[in-house]
Amino acid sequence: MTVVFIHGVPETPAMWDVIRQRLDAGSEVVRLPGFGIPRPAELGDNEAYASWLAERLREIPGPLDLVAHDWGAHLLIRALSAYDVDCRSWVADAAEAWHPDFVWAEGAQVIQSPQGPEFLAGLTGPGGTFAEFLRPRGMNEASLADVDRTSDQVLADTMLMFYRDAVPNFYHYRSWGPRMEAVRAPGLIVHGNEDPYGDVELSRQTAERLRTEFIDLPGKSHYWMHQDPDGAVELLRDFWGRAAG
Repeated sequence: MTVVFIHGVPETPAMWDVIRQRLDAGSEVVRLPGFGIPRPAELGDNEAYASWLAERLREIPGPLDLVAHDWGAHLLIRALSAYDVDCRSWVADAAEAWHPDFVWAEGAQVIQSPQGPEFLAGLTGPGGTFAEFLRPRGMNEASLADVDRTSDQVLADTMLMFYRDAVPNFYHYRSWGPRMEAVRAPGLIVHGNEDPYGDVELSRQTAERLRTEFIDLPGKSHYWMHQDPDGAVELLRDFWGRAAG
């Protein structure tokens, strides 16, 4: 099998290093355009990104076990439900954003507002840093440093596009929600119950709609994989064992 990891926003592939180093299986990580690398002009909305991700995944020899975080999870669910992507299993978090009743958190609403460019400029410009936002949510120092090294105007513009295009939420965005039930591979939705962005009940209900397993992690936040890497690896291995059986 090949394990494929997908990062979120404003992250880089480095966020998955603590997990990949602990695996005894081959793995790859997909870097989303706009996060440390250029973003082609044709990637102008979330649908285009989901199509791009599907094409990228089809290039990787399988069978695939897919693991995605944050915005990477949103794009993965769309890729699996609307495009021809074959996988053995998938794991995602941040599933509450796919619930019909989900409302974006305050920070996301700022990005979506007219003040969004100014807000992001303060984080990605000279002297800017995402650390004060991401460290309390559990991101480790190595990943924080990599985020700040790669934060630039391209990243800011990409984040602006992502959030402003995903209104009011992923369920209602371009009718993505009703289509998500087309996902067939065994899945697992992970929720950190101290994630300030999360909502355990909306996430659980989304897992039920997707017919997936669901796990609520006590004491874990948005970056649950950084707060307990060994536990995260054990969680993944246990799920892969069930999916293979």
